[in-house]
Amino acid sequence: MWLEIESLKLNSLAQESNSLRLVTANDVHNAAVRLFKDNQIATVIIGSYNDLKPGLGPLGKVEVLGDPSASKSTPPVPATRP
Repeated sequence: MWLEIESLKLNSLAQESNSLRLVTANDVHNAAVRLFKDNQIATVIIGSYNDLKPGLGPLGKVEVLGDPSASKSTPPVPATRP
């Protein structure tokens, strides 16, 4: 640890620990706002479609993969070999 402190010109371990203790929840919130304000966040939920569907509606735009109620198109027929 001493070598890392010296080579990377870090503060002492006591100073670093003290700095970490001074971080507030508001500091973390402000950093998160700066980092994620322009990024979209995706959440993946895995489970029974019928159980999850009613609770997802109020969350906004929801894309469901493997929706059993979606109309199923017939798969394309592969070309035959000559």
